[in-house]
Amino acid sequence: YCDFPMKQKEQKKDHVRVTLLERVDDLGNNTLARKRRLAICSTTSTLQRKVAEPWRFEQIAKNAARDNGLYLDFRRRNVSSANPGDFCQQLQHFADTDVLLSIHGAHLVSVPFLPPGSLLFEVLPWAHSRKKHHNRLLLNTDISYAKLCGHRPPAGLPAQNSEAFCEGRTQQARTCATQARDCFPTFIKSMQSHPDICSFSRASIAPASSDNNNFKPCLCIEHFERRIGFFFNQLRKRRRQSLHVTEKAS
Repeated sequence: YCDFPMKQKEQKKDHVRVTLLERVDDLGNNTLARKRRLAICSTTSTLQRKVAEPWRFEQIAKNAARDNGLYLDFRRRNVSSANPGDFCQQLQHFADTDVLLSIHGAHLVSVPFLPPGSLLFEVLPWAHSRKKHHNRLLLNTDISYAKLCGHRPPAGLPAQNSEAFCEGRTQQARTCATQARDCFPTFIKSMQSHPDICSFSRASIAPASSDNNNFKPCLCIEHFERRIGFFFNQLRKRRRQSLHVTEKAS
């Protein structure tokens, strides 16, 4: 229907596609929506649901691609809140990439349309690390999943509100989680900021069966670097094997 399979076949064997997907705020004249956002964020009515320091992820991906003899095609794309596009335009964000790095949001309902053998990194804002509904969509698929978790926003949230509290089910907890999600860019945890969380076994970064996606730990920026390098290495091997089989058959 959307003619994506043909486009995927045209993908060069020595290129790897990485897409960073973020939410963009274009409420326009929707005064009610802006008032609601202003009530939540208090200082701004602009959506901040995005990954902080995107250049850092691009550089990591570029280094990993180079180390594996691949050329990186890194693109940043936005999902519009008010005008996300038609069905095929929305799926285009998912159907023509090898690695998708995306902020948490309802747009990820389309992740089953990622190409076979691809990898999804879902960036979960602070107080959202227990979210599971998007990775459940990948059960029984060959699409790999990993979650990157953000640390507490530098300012703006009540000091007494812990992450465990903000992940609760009370109205106050939901407000706290919404503020963390929509009012601040998400900075990914690192060994420097969270050595206790980020020091788990190196083995845990290896891909596991999609049936176990719900039990994956949060990855930090250092694990992202290792995981994407591992994925590129496996991708290169799969492509070479596929090329060898094709040449042998011809």
